Amino acid sequence: MSIELLSLYIFCTTILFTLFTQAMVLVANSNFAYVSGNRDLPLDNPPAILGRIERTIRNSVEAAVVFAPLVFIAAHSGISNVLTQWSAIIFAGARVLYAISYVLGVTGARTLIWNIGVTAIGAFGVGILMG
Repeated sequence: MSIELLSLYIFCTTILFTLFTQAMVLVANSNFAYVSGNRDLPLDNPPAILGRIERTIRNSVEAAVVFAPLVFIAAHSGISNVLTQWSAIIFAGARVLYAISYVLGVTGARTLIWNIGVTAIGAFGVGILMG
């Protein structure tokens, strides 16, 4: 598996872990009937961490929509160079740290980490163009 695909795998694993965390927080703050139901009504007095988890997931899906196709383009085209490899590593690391910092409510660092991740996506795109 290439470094770029491994980075995508790590990113996807981070999203799955965040989804699992969301389920555990829901169970801890409601009951199994609510968690396994349609959730048509909002949770009464949800903890702040639940909102942060939901926003982390939403932002991660948005990032995946941009990053995953770039990784697939690189893999399909046989492109793997220093720029695509390092930007993929930096992106995956940034997304892991972003998820942790957002869920824990660390604001300043979270924004810096997000910017690093977005910059890494741009660098990855440049790496593809450089071939």
